[in-house]
Amino acid sequence: MTAWEKALEFTLAYEGGYVNVPEDRGGETFRGISRRMWPEWKGWAVVDAAKTSNPTGFKTALIQDKNVLADAVEFYRDNFWNPIHGDELPGKIAVAVFDMAVHSGVRTAVKVLQTILPGLGVDGEAGPMTIKAAHDAGEDGLVNYLAARARFLNNIMADSPDQRVWALNWFKRLFKLANVVLEGE
Repeated sequence: MTAWEKALEFTLAYEGGYVNVPEDRGGETFRGISRRMWPEWKGWAVVDAAKTSNPTGFKTALIQDKNVLADAVEFYRDNFWNPIHGDELPGKIAVAVFDMAVHSGVRTAVKVLQTILPGLGVDGEAGPMTIKAAHDAGEDGLVNYLAARARFLNNIMADSPDQRVWALNWFKRLFKLANVVLEGE
């Protein structure tokens, strides 16, 4: 399995369905794609049509729709994987950075990576220096990245106590990600 396939499989397990929870800052979301952040995503037309034609069963219908899944996969590659240069980063770090990019934004995920890599400025762009430093960091860099993500999540909750409602989900996801990237090949 390629790093892209592993990243996609892991992230879709957490970003798999339709939700619209008032406490979630992302608002209406399908497969991790927030309408608030990505109102132009072409999949929203399919979501809206499904909600109108099948108000009680639209969530199941959407999950089973292979076309909207393909749209989401393309969206993930174009808007998260490619901007983090996932194909150029070490595979395990790419999986971890991709998941954080989907969850918290590309620039944030890359900035967190840059903060744990020695000798880099922090600009949120995954350029050649960031990629080289990630390769040089090895597995220690991966462990440091996961720890930095945990600090990032803790800081969100410290700054916005209303976000503590998500703590269990966030940390379960992070610990499962750690298991995948630290134990997986």
